[in-house]
Amino acid sequence: MQNKVAQYKRFCKSVAWMQGCLVHACKNGIKFFCLVIILFFTYLLLSTKAQAQTQNTTQIIVVPPKQELILEPGTTSRITVRFYNESDEPILADLKIADFIVTSEQGSPDFLENYTTDKAYRYAASSWVNLPYKSVTIPAKDRIEAIATINVPKNALPGGHYFAIILEPKSETGLAKTSLEAAQSISARVASLANIIVPGNYLTKATISRLFAPLFSEYGPVKTEVRLKNTGDIHIRPKAYLQLSDFFGKSVDSKTLKEVNIFPAAERNYSGELGRKLMFGRYQISLTATYGQGQVVSGKLYVWVIPWKLITVLVLTIIIIWIIVKRTTTVSKQKVIQLEQQLKKEEDEIEKLKKMLKKRGE
Repeated sequence: MQNKVAQYKRFCKSVAWMQGCLVHACKNGIKFFCLVIILFFTYLLLSTKAQAQTQNTTQIIVVPPKQELILEPGTTSRITVRFYNESDEPILADLKIADFIVTSEQGSPDFLENYTTDKAYRYAASSWVNLPYKSVTIPAKDRIEAIATINVPKNALPGGHYFAIILEPKSETGLAKTSLEAAQSISARVASLANIIVPGNYLTKATISRLFAPLFSEYGPVKTEVRLKNTGDIHIRPKAYLQLSDFFGKSVDSKTLKEVNIFPAAERNYSGELGRKLMFGRYQISLTATYGQGQVVSGKLYVWVIPWKLITVLVLTIIIIWIIVKRTTTVSKQKVIQLEQQLKKEEDEIEKLKKMLKKRGE
């Protein structure tokens, strides 16, 4: 806090000094030159201040960021999470447990510190977890370990249950935070996610909620969109790939989709491009995704790729060439006919002359 006050005082003194320079410059008639100099120094001061604020921002690393456990009902287990303080100042922070669910298509978790829905309760596990303390101080360039004890109830529902251990920095004085300090605390909030699988008779199921590609394209590659939905009781990590086949069933291209976790009641989007730029005809796009214990979900659709502009240009070019060739041929034939007629006429005249000469000779 003292460093920030000192920086602010230096900044105010610099601004006052620049104002004095501006007044002096105006009196001496060199406004433009001094204005450029003052703007330059203002830029340097603001850049230095922004850099100092960036350097003072708390930097916390959590290890591991996520982990998965298989726990039977009625058992007890422990997990360890380490929080590393990479900044140059100690951090006073709150340590808490929260349930989380993932319903966004991007896969980001939603922390349910005060959940109220039945859907959230179905996958909750925060009530099973105990922490050794609720607040910690992490020295500069040091770490702390949080060992959480997990007590799985005997009547725990089979399937997936999810919680997070959250570290949230707070002001060192313990007083109310300013808006800036609150924003910095929120930005520095880190969490370690834990997935608990309770064995038993739970549902593992995925569906294709979207398989889309433009029905007609002029050129490839064909842009394809896929959306997989988890309708089961446990998170899944599908291995999915797309395949593009031509009219004869021959594979033209294939693409393996990124493997990501899909949590219960959540969807994930995938996108990709299939094929090459120049294609022609009807093509089939097939999606195959495997998950769980060898379960498979698949779908397909058909698209057309026709470079109609290129085809139009080629057809017009062929037509023009054909017209030119035909016209040239017709003109040539007419000239040949005219030459033949003229030649025949000349031959007839020669024959007449021969006959006339023959008569005179007699």
